[in-house]
Amino acid sequence: MEALSLSEVPRNLVEDICRDISDFTIGFVRLRETEAEEDAELGGSGTLVQIDDSYGILTVHHVLEQLPRTGEIGLIIATRFGAKLHRTTVKGEVLRRVEIARRSTSSEGPDLGLLILPAADVGRLKAVKTFYNLSRRRERMIGHPLNHDEGIWFLCGFAGELTSDKPPERGYSRVKEFRGMCGAGGLEKEYSEGDIDSFLS
Repeated sequence: MEALSLSEVPRNLVEDICRDISDFTIGFVRLRETEAEEDAELGGSGTLVQIDDSYGILTVHHVLEQLPRTGEIGLIIATRFGAKLHRTTVKGEVLRRVEIARRSTSSEGPDLGLLILPAADVGRLKAVKTFYNLSRRRERMIGHPLNHDEGIWFLCGFAGELTSDKPPERGYSRVKEFRGMCGAGGLEKEYSEGDIDSFLS
């Protein structure tokens, strides 16, 4: 089969894939009290995943370090149906943080971490989101890993530059809008280091 360049892939197909990926995408919000009211700022992005009987958020380790260990952490519930007003939070005290792979310089990678969610929070999120089952795909991905120069690769998450303040609404004295992006592209290189099989950049 003849390969297509990204520019030849139908735009509606790319948009459909981005909507599907958004089902697994979630954002973090750091909450802080000001003199007058509560404020919120983007704390990073992650992917909802299932590993055997555990459910969590796969993200970069340096994001986990910046999230508070006590008090509330806000969650941005990305949907394929547009913006939705909500205030979804989890308690930092009940989350388990797992360092998967990390170097002293995060920009050089690898930089992966996992936030394990308690059952009560998993149930709430399952009502509106989907957890990507890594266990179900583990053997296939290890036995037949994808070549980095084949197919289309997608990157989804939230960008702080797209955060904006909105007028008060439905009993909320302050409303913040967090917007995400999902883009398609290719990868330029693949390399291995230490006990990490391979990672892409």
